[in-house]
Amino acid sequence: MSISEFNILGQFLSGLSLQELSQRLNIPELTLQEMSKTSDFEKWSQQQDPEGVSWKINDSRLDPSRCYLPNLGFSKQK
Repeated sequence: MSISEFNILGQFLSGLSLQELSQRLNIPELTLQEMSKTSDFEKWSQQQDPEGVSWKINDSRLDPSRCYLPNLGFSKQK
């Protein structure tokens, strides 16, 4: 992995702003804001994402400018 790729990965994992995620999903910011209030936001965002990444709201107060994080949770399979 090059340093440039590493930096991009670091930015991605630290979260995206409303504007950045709306651009990634190719949807208006207002649509993203409204959908992020729904209970199925993670599934919906995964369907919209070009790489199938599921997104969740960052509820941390540490960096409020980065309000959307990739959902790295793993579901338990039986």
